[in-house]
Order: sequence, then structure tokens, then C-alpha cells
Amino acid sequence: MRNQTRSYSTEYHRINANVFKSVLTMAVGNYSLNAEHLSNDHNTFELSENENGERVIIFTIDNKPHIIKLSLDNRSASTKLYLNCPYCKSNRESLYAIKTAYACRSCIGLHYPSQSERSKDRLLRSIRKKRQALWGSRENVYNLCFTFDRPKHMKCGAFYAKQHEIINLEQCYLGFVSIQLERLQKMVR
Repeated sequence: MRNQTRSYSTEYHRINANVFKSVLTMAVGNYSLNAEHLSNDHNTFELSENENGERVIIFTIDNKPHIIKLSLDNRSASTKLYLNCPYCKSNRESLYAIKTAYACRSCIGLHYPSQSERSKDRLLRSIRKKRQALWGSRENVYNLCFTFDRPKHMKCGAFYAKQHEIINLEQCYLGFVSIQLERLQKMVR
């Protein structure tokens, strides 16, 4: 078995920008997050405004201030809030808590677990996701989807297009499985 060389985003605690949406209307002062899994330094912050009138949150971690600017994006119908990464200065929906700071996924070099999946596992996850979207909680991958009924709310054309897409994915997956079964049979002989 190989040693793990990648760090994954699921191994680190994350703060999302939507947690700070209420802070935009609060008075300047000291606040804390309600996150039990974070250290006290990562949990408490000071809300202030910079010289441009923009709201910033300041975490004091190891007696060093870490300034994270809150940015609003008004381009869509709803206003979206972003956290500005203190290292690369890009707007992010979430930042990850590392030992001495908060940083974005790319600055830390984190990967998503799905980036290390084999193509067979990625294909199976895609099949499950598409089945979930179409039929709800049917998770039995051993039953092929052509045996499932059309949902009552869905038009026939849309249903058959989505079902055909899933059937094609299932056929690819069955190809992977049959190759594995042939290899196992050769090993047993």
C-alpha cells in the first residue's frame, strides 16, 4: 500500500462565508464563532472596518493578526458574500483552518477526495448522483435503472433522456466490473 502524499480538504476544519453574513450589520467589536472543533484563537475574532469602509474580520492566532476582508458580490439577484484569502487575496466561499492561520484550499495545497478516485469509483458516484436526482433515495446499484418507473411529475421526453444517460453510464460500469471478474477468475484457476 502506498503512503498518502496528498492532503484533503476533509482533513481540515472550514469556515464558510455565509457564517459571517449576519456580521455585516453588527456593530464593530469582538465576537466568536460557535465552532467547538476550532481552537480559541481560530474561534474568536474582531470585527472592524478598514480605511475604505469595508468590513474585515481579524483573527489573532499565535499573537499575530490575520486580516480577512469580507467582500460582497452584487452581480446576481442575491448578494453573495466572500472571504478574501489573506495570502493570495482572492475571494473564496470558504477558508480552511490551519495551525497558524486561515487560508484557501489552493494556498494550502488541498485536494478534494474525489480527485484521487479511480475512474471506476468516479463513475459509480456519478451513477448514484444521477439516480438520486431522478428517483430520490434509490441507492441499490445492483438493480439496473431501466426497471425503475418514471416519476409522476416528469415529462416522458425528459425522463427517457435522463434514463438513457444513466443506462449508458451503467453499461460502462458493467464493463469495468466484468473485466475485474475475469481477472478474479484467472487468479482462482
